[in-house]
Amino acid sequence: MNISGISPRLTFFDYTFKNVDLLRAVFLHPSLGSIRSKMKEKNAISFDRLEFLGDRILGLVVAQMLFEKYPELDEGGLSLRSSSLVRMESLYRVCVESGLSLHIQHELPPHEKTGKNLLADAMEAFLAALYLDGGLDVVTKFIHLYFEPLLEDAGRDMKPAKTYLQELAHQKNLGGRRPLYTILSQEGLQHLPTFHIEASIQGTEYRASAFGSSIKEAENLAATALLEIIKDIK
Repeated sequence: MNISGISPRLTFFDYTFKNVDLLRAVFLHPSLGSIRSKMKEKNAISFDRLEFLGDRILGLVVAQMLFEKYPELDEGGLSLRSSSLVRMESLYRVCVESGLSLHIQHELPPHEKTGKNLLADAMEAFLAALYLDGGLDVVTKFIHLYFEPLLEDAGRDMKPAKTYLQELAHQKNLGGRRPLYTILSQEGLQHLPTFHIEASIQGTEYRASAFGSSIKEAENLAATALLEIIKDIK
């Protein structure tokens, strides 16, 4: 497999990389054990570290994009749309539709779930590489170009964060049970209460809590917070 013939010029986005090693770190998946070992000997850039950074960059840019695009939405509405855009299915879709998937080299068996997770991870790693090489403006341009069109679908098929949490917990086989929601406290006036609710996955240590003006709002915000905790679990 040729690891030196990676072109710095992207075929799916109007940008030329200055540091081709960043692209090599994205295009050559960690499943390529022997090749990655040779790269490590040369202090190559870590795919996993890029994936970590890309996840945070996507969250930041999406949050600002939604904040500016939907001035009428409260925190709950913004959180729902954010969860829809940064979840694995959206990352996988952008990886395929942008053409990035055609460049990812790996050595994994052809399995649908494995393949989707792999390409979603590669998308996050690529966003980090783009940010490190070109800066925030360049990666913001890419995210607006490929992720913003997904907002229309998200608006038509908006699922509550509680639904996403249940689906993701099942997908990752966490505890094997439905998420639990516990009222920790209720404060404020009777006509203007504030609820503090904890979301947790039965049989695991994963939990998060949030405040809301209604039980439903607090549950969805707690579910959103818990989604951020478990979404990167392999």
